[in-house]
Amino acid sequence: MSAGSHFELLDALGHAVIATDINGLITDWSASAEALYGWPRAEVLGRQIVDVTPSSVSRDEAGLIMDMLRRGDVWSGNFRVRRRSGEDFLASVTDVPLLDDAQKLAGIVGLSAPADVRTPLSAVLGRFAAGCERVWPHKTSFESEVPEDLRVEASDAHLLQLLALVMIRQESAMKGSSVAKIQASPTPPEFAAFTTSPRRKSVKITFAWSDDETLNSPLHGFVKTAAPTPYVAKLVQMVDGLLLRGFDQTHWRMIHLILPEKTR
Repeated sequence: MSAGSHFELLDALGHAVIATDINGLITDWSASAEALYGWPRAEVLGRQIVDVTPSSVSRDEAGLIMDMLRRGDVWSGNFRVRRRSGEDFLASVTDVPLLDDAQKLAGIVGLSAPADVRTPLSAVLGRFAAGCERVWPHKTSFESEVPEDLRVEASDAHLLQLLALVMIRQESAMKGSSVAKIQASPTPPEFAAFTTSPRRKSVKITFAWSDDETLNSPLHGFVKTAAPTPYVAKLVQMVDGLLLRGFDQTHWRMIHLILPEKTR
């Protein structure tokens, strides 16, 4: 997974995407990062990330997170940051270590957006659809059967980061002849065994790509769905969901994301 893939789609979705080297020096800074933090790209390149985005109360935690990332771990959660103006705010952040061909740490990509924003799922999917259309024109189609006021437990930021990851993992198919079909609907009875709690209603978002390759098992656990596994597992945990992989008789590759509806 390249930093470029993160920049292209997640920046289109309005998420700040910041790349650093292994020492924490900023090497890239997206347009959405400029808008969110107020720093022009030219003024932050080469600076220490801990001197730019963390709030004063988060600097110690930022150092611990950087140590974790240098070990190759993934960090995701809410983190207090600051704008150039000095204003503090809470952000939903996912930091991903980037490995080179020898599996050694080569850099870090950080994704961030305002935290705890929970809009109806249809609005989140609308933003996601618009972002995909900007990156892959005429290569995606969206259908939704969920009510316009339906909400899920996940924050918009972490859910969009996970949806983007699923698409990014299929980038080679998107550049070929395959077209992605994304459909959101109430979870059908045949998936009840895979829901985190059978008593709770849930929504299923299905991604499908036409492909001649047939998978040898209809469903696999989410840890086998995409790589790098720690990133997938962390984001699935953050959205309180379940990710499954499978196929149907017409040879469509599929990934199913099951999300619990927000409790009243």
